[in-house]
Amino acid sequence: MHQVPDLQSILGPLRWVLVGDLALRAYMPERATLDVDMLIHERDSIQKHSVL
Repeated sequence: MHQVPDLQSILGPLRWVLVGDLALRAYMPERATLDVDMLIHERDSIQKHSVL
């Protein structure tokens, strides 16, 4: 299993959810993926540019 970075410390106050293959880990065995897909709330879209 790949170690997932601490996204809370990276994204701080942004409202976000994990989506994609990593989110599926809660429901099925791990898939071979190296990307992290996330959805950021539209109200935080301006602030995300300074965080990311």
